[in-house]
Amino acid sequence: LSPRVPWQSQTSGQYQRRVHGGEPQAYLSTSPAKYRMSETPEGPITYAAVKVPTLKELREVSEEIGLQWDEDELKNIQEIIGPTYRNYQLVQQMSDFLPRVKYPRTPGYQPDSDENKYNGWYVKSEIKGAPTGKLSGKTIAIKDAICVAGVPMMAGSTNIEGYTPDVDATVVERILDAGGTISGKV
Repeated sequence: LSPRVPWQSQTSGQYQRRVHGGEPQAYLSTSPAKYRMSETPEGPITYAAVKVPTLKELREVSEEIGLQWDEDELKNIQEIIGPTYRNYQLVQQMSDFLPRVKYPRTPGYQPDSDENKYNGWYVKSEIKGAPTGKLSGKTIAIKDAICVAGVPMMAGSTNIEGYTPDVDATVVERILDAGGTISGKV
């Protein structure tokens, strides 16, 4: 990404999540759509995290591991594992019980070398908390290993590069509730 360009993701889109004690809430997520419930003009579409394998898929896997099952055996296996996959679907449709994100924010940007002289910043993004509180007027940088909803997280590892949390960590929520301003992630 080039400096001062807002973070973008190829998998971003508008999805819904169910929040504790509330109705589905629209939000912008970078999580893959196949794991989310998305809203269309015709109504919500729930994407399964897992699906029952087809007979062709079962055959391919069995041959890959050296098993030679006939069509009836494959149908029996599919019938046996079907209820387990349906249970996964039920779990997928349950509420996430995720807390609401209270304070507006942008995903931020990666600062250029002039603004990041010592290479300490991963993302700069201003998130203003409550108008009053013990931290009112204080600016705080958050360690990149801590979740800040809507702001990319890398935690010093390319393994999760591009991940954007959907929720604020408790410490982030408390800083913002106390009136602090988060200036980004270091």
